Amino acid sequence: MVRRAAACVVLLVAFAACSGGTAANDAFGDDAAVEAEDVAPEGTDDADEAADTDTGDVVDTPPDGTSDAEPEASEDDAGEAAEPLRVLFIGNSYTYQNDLPGRVELVAASDPVGPAIDAESIAIGGARLMDHLATASTVAAIHDGGWDFVVLQGQSVEPVVDPAGFAYGATGLAAEIAATPAESLFFETWARRAGDAVYAESWSGGTPAAMQAGLRDGYQSAADAAGGRMVPVGDAWERTLADHPAIVLFDADGSHPSEAGTYLAACVFYAVLTGRPLTAIGGAPAGLSEPDAAALRAAAEGAVFP
Repeated sequence: MVRRAAACVVLLVAFAACSGGTAANDAFGDDAAVEAEDVAPEGTDDADEAADTDTGDVVDTPPDGTSDAEPEASEDDAGEAAEPLRVLFIGNSYTYQNDLPGRVELVAASDPVGPAIDAESIAIGGARLMDHLATASTVAAIHDGGWDFVVLQGQSVEPVVDPAGFAYGATGLAAEIAATPAESLFFETWARRAGDAVYAESWSGGTPAAMQAGLRDGYQSAADAAGGRMVPVGDAWERTLADHPAIVLFDADGSHPSEAGTYLAACVFYAVLTGRPLTAIGGAPAGLSEPDAAALRAAAEGAVFP
């Protein structure tokens, strides 16, 4: 299986248009600055990716450790394997940090019964959905890729700080997806870590629970309007923080995912994409204990199959 790597490009956009005023501009600007630091993290595959930094075109790179994760096929299975599910992720650093699409592929490869997943991504640091909508190469990729699913992930606080702008970008991209055979999926993200300075802003709701409710409403409304589905990653994140607070889901910045957070997101996506249970799957990152991995799979299942 070939891992499809994110095209990790920093997009320096002017967030004044459709951004909901000064507070919104500050929120987007701070987040974009943080996300820009993650474009090519030292010691990861991102540093080796040959992305077209002008367009955000999708590129391929070989995976680390993929051969270990792929199940062996028997002679009886030769020629009988189903076509892999083709998934395009459109988002920003919440998608490309720790290579979420690649982790989804590894989770799929660990399930000997479920389908393979071929995931690619167009991920631009700090990007809003309207920025992707305005990028011709992204729109072309939606139409030309032969996808089964296209995933839309907005800037981390976009649905709560600028609901109108988020809805505009979501509606526009969903319309492009609707012109293809693919299904729209909306990647519900997670609230910032408790104690983050963002909770001093009125639009945040003041608490992680209030921010998560706003994110959930924004993504669910977008999914309903598009006739697509919401992928409840943020709900699984909230459940894990409540039930297993010792599992570290956040990176040091209190916003981006740790490896465990990315694994949790990948499990949620695998359950949504395939409808399969997560009890027997693997694909966890090195260093994550099996008890913690099992707890994350249970939280993902609980969010997808309540």
